[in-house]
Amino acid sequence: HIGAQPAQVAESLCDLAMIGGAQAKPMLEEALAIQQAVLGPDAPEIARTLGTIAYLESDQLNRQALYREALRIYSKAGLEQSEGATYALHYLALAIREAGDPAGAIPLLREALDKCRRFGRDESALGDTLLDLAFTLSLVGQREEVESMYREALACFRDSIEFAHVNMQDCVFRLSEFLTAQGQPDKAEAVLLEQYALLTGDPRCTPQLEVRLLQLIVAHYKATGRTDQAAEWQQKLALRLEVLDPEHPDTVDAMNDLANAYDQAGRHDEAVKLREQMLALSRKVNGPEHPDTAKAMASLADSYCSVGRDKEAIALLERAC
Repeated sequence: HIGAQPAQVAESLCDLAMIGGAQAKPMLEEALAIQQAVLGPDAPEIARTLGTIAYLESDQLNRQALYREALRIYSKAGLEQSEGATYALHYLALAIREAGDPAGAIPLLREALDKCRRFGRDESALGDTLLDLAFTLSLVGQREEVESMYREALACFRDSIEFAHVNMQDCVFRLSEFLTAQGQPDKAEAVLLEQYALLTGDPRCTPQLEVRLLQLIVAHYKATGRTDQAAEWQQKLALRLEVLDPEHPDTVDAMNDLANAYDQAGRHDEAVKLREQMLALSRKVNGPEHPDTAKAMASLADSYCSVGRDKEAIALLERAC
């Protein structure tokens, strides 16, 4: 920090924190202290830093308090319409939802959506807000707008982000799951097949992305009892898996993302099967003592608990420790 102005030091700390790692939060907290001392407690720069610290905060109540303070600063500075204020509002709503109050999150998400439509220029941010509001509405049984919101979110993502982006994948999964749950499997099938056609026609398509989408398609056909179609697409999946490098990080990431999506949809048995495959892969590639193998064991133990296989979960955790 020698020779640098305090505000520049704070900005540099924020930039370094964006790289991530264990020191990200301490760097941001140091930057916040400098900003408060130099700029005063109500500078807009402080609101931005508070929002980033909140994103890294694990405690949902602390997270809410940080976002609320950021929103107070934005309001006092007359910046309620800024991207930073909309972001803080959106993620305050998610913190409220994750703390067990999805109904309380809905008005804030609607307000964030209105701001995105009126003032935002980022199609991906609009898609993010639509995706989160649709999912939250479905959690509380308010289903009238859910399909149209998911479809609009998917259109936003297709215009603004790559197929590999987690929000694109989540949106396709959630929309297809919602339609299936509403007794409209043909519409869910159409969403999945349209996405597959778009993905495989894109030069940036990777084997890992194609495999993940093929897994969703096969799972959809199996869940809806369409065994002939499931067998046809399972054959395509098997051919892709033959050329897929199991040690590639994208392969493991794709499996983990799909397992998480299954858990969110309540399809815990399918999540267990995927996590068993991930553990076997990690043992083969990394060895039984590797930290990634221990992490895979812990994830599988959580999945076992979700399906009532507590004894197996305990045994796995004992070996992972």
